[in-house]
Amino acid sequence: DLDERLTTVAWVVSDLREAYESGTGTAALEELKREAAAADVSRANCENCGEGVEIGLLTEPACPHCDTTVTTLDPRSGFFRKPRLLVASQLESGE
Repeated sequence: DLDERLTTVAWVVSDLREAYESGTGTAALEELKREAAAADVSRANCENCGEGVEIGLLTEPACPHCDTTVTTLDPRSGFFRKPRLLVASQLESGE
């Protein structure tokens, strides 16, 4: 029983270390959640697919519906304007 628990702890520590070292967008997600909290927004529509996203439930800076990377929040205050999650813009090739 003790060996099983130690093995479980070892795997969890290993997974946490890998996630920390890989930088899987944790800082970007935290910034996005800070922006939402400052604007008092808990839900926004994805700019790419238009689906609603619960910002507090995001585990990575990407839309769970279309898997597009989101970069920032546009709070869009107003009666007919709903908050949007803005997607990362594609780099255009120069000539």
